[in-house]
Amino acid sequence: MIALSPSRVAAAGRTAVAAATLWLGGCADALFAPPAQAPASVVVSYSLSGGAGSSGPQAAFDRANRVRIRLDRDGTRIVDQVVETSRSGADIRISLPVALNGEAETLSLALQLQQDDRPLFGGSTTVDLRRGETTRAEVRVTPIAAGVRVLKTLPTLQSIGDTLQLSGAVVFASGDTITGVPLTWSTPDVSVAQVNAQGVLVSRAEGQARVVGAYQGFADTATVRVAARVASITVTPAQPRIQVGGTTQMSAVLRDARGNALTGRTVTWASSDTRIATVDAAGMVRGAAAGQVTITGSSDGRSGSAAVTVTTAIQLGDVVVDQASSSIRIWDNGAEDGDRVRITLNGTVLHSDLTLTNAGTVIPVRYQEGDNVVAILALNQGTSGGNTASVGFANVVRGVATKDYSLSTGATAEVRVIYEPAQAPAPSAAAHAPPAPAYQVCGAGPGAGSECASADRPPRGPAN
Repeated sequence: MIALSPSRVAAAGRTAVAAATLWLGGCADALFAPPAQAPASVVVSYSLSGGAGSSGPQAAFDRANRVRIRLDRDGTRIVDQVVETSRSGADIRISLPVALNGEAETLSLALQLQQDDRPLFGGSTTVDLRRGETTRAEVRVTPIAAGVRVLKTLPTLQSIGDTLQLSGAVVFASGDTITGVPLTWSTPDVSVAQVNAQGVLVSRAEGQARVVGAYQGFADTATVRVAARVASITVTPAQPRIQVGGTTQMSAVLRDARGNALTGRTVTWASSDTRIATVDAAGMVRGAAAGQVTITGSSDGRSGSAAVTVTTAIQLGDVVVDQASSSIRIWDNGAEDGDRVRITLNGTVLHSDLTLTNAGTVIPVRYQEGDNVVAILALNQGTSGGNTASVGFANVVRGVATKDYSLSTGATAEVRVIYEPAQAPAPSAAAHAPPAPAYQVCGAGPGAGSECASADRPPRGPAN
């Protein structure tokens, strides 16, 4: 007969151990005739592999209320029995005929702890049985996975490039966590997010990404939402100047907290004073009266602004230069008829009363980084009618370097000069070449009235 007597044993360090005695042989009851041979017996004990201490496995171990015993002989199952465990320590006996093939045999023993009919732990060993002797066997049981559970309440990622540590666990059939078992992470939505082997997710684009935690054929899925929020807005141009009745188009660049440019957002435009300038829904600004106004673009609770100057001056356009120390040249592009002008840079007078000639005058200037305004005020109109001239700018890298104008007395023409420092070039043979010729001052001092052409300035106007 087989008699299984389980009881709970609490070892030092709270290691849970259960012991069971299994006798293999005949049974002296009315069901079976007693064998002629002395029975073989085995005492089986089981314990949690690694000992107690992990709350998840220990809790599941304590929930076990059934033990399943299997004995195999050369792959043939000869015992497959489930025994209810007893916390009271009362014996449970199961009787069935088992015969050894000879005086001794080695059998395979498998043990499974269950909660009701759900497996929680399992282990196996071999037992050497001999008639008339008792064999002791110890089985170390390990967790049996029943599923995967991932954390589904995840925050919305608000910037492209944000990271998120995913969390999940392998669980017993009882719902307790199997500790120390890593999940395999993946996502089918790689255009929105990527996830590495450690479960660290990185957002790549706006949208939703499914993330999957898997282990041994079990899997669970959560969803991560990437919805970048606007953290800053840059409005350009930053300091435009327009004439009364003139227009300029404003643009807004939206970025998240990591500096990534965002698209697909609606920008709301507003003017601080519509008496000076108005702005429409598309960001087009129109000057109404002389003065300065702030144009603001807003989106997603953030805003950026630019200062727009509305002037009665004629705007000749913008140029970009790459040198702070530079020069401008101004000349009468028609007949010399006594045209006189006043020239300022950012409000500072460069020449208070300059008579224009065909040879022209070169004026040294020093720009501040960013926006600068060169203003030309007509002090009179020459004998030929109209104050007509050309002005050229050195070191121009973008824009038309020469501007022509025709003004009446008291009118002003302006050019916006944007200074962007030049980037240092990589060393090369060209770095050792002699510098290009600079402007020489024409129309003043030695050489006045002479031809002053050089490689880095526009040609002077014709001498009429």
